[in-house]
Amino acid sequence: MEWRKVSEFNSVEPYREVKKWPYCCIQHGKNFSRMTNAVLHEVKREGLPVEQRNEILTAILASLTARQNLRREWHARCQSRIARTLPADQKPECRPYWEKDDVSMPLPFDLTDIVSELRGQLLEAKP
Repeated sequence: MEWRKVSEFNSVEPYREVKKWPYCCIQHGKNFSRMTNAVLHEVKREGLPVEQRNEILTAILASLTARQNLRREWHARCQSRIARTLPADQKPECRPYWEKDDVSMPLPFDLTDIVSELRGQLLEAKP
C-alpha cells in the first residue's frame, strides 16, 4: 500500500500498516545507528582531508535526512487524531521510539541535531 500524508487518509486502513512498522528492522536500525556513529567519529577525526570529509558528509547527510523524514512522518501518523480515535485493538503502537539519553541506542531517535550539525560542517568547508 502506498503511504499518503495523514491529511489525505479517508479510512483507518492505512493505520493497520503503521502497526507493522518494521519491528523486525529494529536490529537493522541499531546496526545503521552504529555504522552512522562510526562514520560521524571518522568525520571528526583530526587530519582527515577536507575533500574526503566533504564526500563523507554529503553521502551520510542524504541517508540521515531521509531517515529523519521517515521517522517524523511515522511519528506524526502514529500520534494523529485519527490514530487516537481507533479502538484499542487497532491503534498503532508508537514504537520503536527511544529518548535522547537511551544508552542502548548509538544515536537519538530524533536526528535533527545531527543533521543540522553535519549541514553546518558541510557549509563551513565550502569556499
